[in-house]
Amino acid sequence: MTASGNIGDNENETSSADISSAISIGSSASVTILAAQSADDPQWLSIWIYNDGNRTLWVKPQAFGVDNDKKGIPIFSGEKENILEFGKNYRGEWSGIMNSGGSRDVYVTSW
Repeated sequence: MTASGNIGDNENETSSADISSAISIGSSASVTILAAQSADDPQWLSIWIYNDGNRTLWVKPQAFGVDNDKKGIPIFSGEKENILEFGKNYRGEWSGIMNSGGSRDVYVTSW
């Protein structure tokens, strides 16, 4: 079912959130956590990331293949963060990499 309404300059075309399965992210290579949107996709209104790992997660508004640097938005162990607030426009790929240690699970909720 699709609902429509305006929030600021964005148009909400969905009545529910998309919740990812666990995304396994390690510390040696960046991983895609949310694929880029096409021009036909409804624009994201909000994106929340939950770090279920035991190290800091670095979230970057860039493709995973750009680099493996530990930079961007830090999300600490056991924390959740709103990385795209209502009214912001970014349709590109989001990637992430753990600060250190082995692979840990991350969850993404997007509207």
